[in-house]
Amino acid sequence: MISDKYTTEKFPWPNGITHFARILGAVNTNNIDDAKENFELLKICHQYLVKREDNYMATQVLIMVKAADAWIKFLEGNNEEALALMRTSAELEYNTEKQPITP
Repeated sequence: MISDKYTTEKFPWPNGITHFARILGAVNTNNIDDAKENFELLKICHQYLVKREDNYMATQVLIMVKAADAWIKFLEGNNEEALALMRTSAELEYNTEKQPITP
């Protein structure tokens, strides 16, 4: 997979959505390697947003990071860890104040 550092750094939130979607597709086709590769790229997107101090978008991507990690753990058979991560993701989502037009 080709990762363009420039676009990831410039557009980490939209790229995060792309990597999250790829992770879901990979998990549903039992492609653990692709899921893990996109998971690493999703975490990089989160790091860029944290570095920018864009707290709202960083939290949005963190929600995806936790959910993606949960799905990968589920695929690996770590059901308890997967459930804990998914709960964390859901709690973050629940406690996130929504903007008038949510991303």
